[in-house]
Amino acid sequence: MTIIYEKVANEVVPAIRIKLANILIDKYSMQEKKVAEILGVAQAAVSKYRSGKYSEKIKRLEKEIDNELVEKYAKVLFDSGKEKASEAVCTICQAYTSFRCGLAQK
Repeated sequence: MTIIYEKVANEVVPAIRIKLANILIDKYSMQEKKVAEILGVAQAAVSKYRSGKYSEKIKRLEKEIDNELVEKYAKVLFDSGKEKASEAVCTICQAYTSFRCGLAQK
């Protein structure tokens, strides 16, 4: 049985990062290296996101996550950089899952 933390860490957070990465690259013309730095992942991960080489489960979740909210936070990340990345991912995750893990507490 998968507990909520595992699902969030292994599926929801990657789906959110994929959406954010794609928007930052497609809409804001950021380079993969900069997107990786902002999201706190390796450039190879961003390259993998771009190529679509990730699980079908994550692809389904990616489609379910609110585009408007992701667009809003992509803009925040574009403007402010990595210092807002955890807050962005946590807020989008909480909106999607209604799960409050407390990681983004202020």
